[in-house]
Order: sequence, then C-alpha cells, then structure tokens
Amino acid sequence: MSRELSEQVKAIAHQINVGVTWKDLEIENQAKEWDVEIDDIVPASVFFDNEVLDHNFEINGDGSFKSGKVLVAFGGPNIWVNFSTGQVEGFWGGDKATAPIYSDAMGIEFELEERWGWVK
Repeated sequence: MSRELSEQVKAIAHQINVGVTWKDLEIENQAKEWDVEIDDIVPASVFFDNEVLDHNFEINGDGSFKSGKVLVAFGGPNIWVNFSTGQVEGFWGGDKATAPIYSDAMGIEFELEERWGWVK
C-alpha cells in the first residue's frame, strides 16, 4: 500500500505545484458559467469548494494567520496539503508518504488566510 500512497501523494503535490484546471476537476459547466477556458487553472476558492474536505489554521500568538493545511482525501488514505511543513502528507494505516510543495499555483494558502479573516 505504501507505493500507492506515495504515488497519490506525489500526484496531489504536482497538482498543488502546477495548478488544477477546470477540466481536471471535471467541472467544465462551471467554467462556462465563469466564462473561462476549461484548460485555465482554477482559482483557490473553486478548488476549496470542489476538493477540500476540511481545513486547519495555524495562528500566531497575537491571533494573526501563520499558515494552515487542507484535507483533500479522507478515510483511506488521509491526505493533507500542509503549507506549514511545505509538504503533501499522506497517511494510510501505519504507512506515511510525503512530497514537497514548491509552488502554490492556485493560491490556496492565501485562500486559507482569507478564510481565517472570516472566522476570527
């Protein structure tokens, strides 16, 4: 299972690093509503609405946003995109796999900060 987990984590890291298109998410009709091309990279808000199952904030002592992570798979495996560690982290039973995040093409961490502003 660890090889499958590793491949899934690497694939998600690639999506975060280069961005996900409307076509990748299979939401071409929504792209038409937004009047964008289906091969364009989706904004972080669309990624949140379609792919994020949960999110956690990391907060500084003064209450300001520091970083966060988003859950993109749950129940076998559990996979988090963790901007604090700069990694996609996957867990399945006793197995763990990680892959680096070197770019946030969709602006997901910025979206996390925006959402912290909504709840603080």
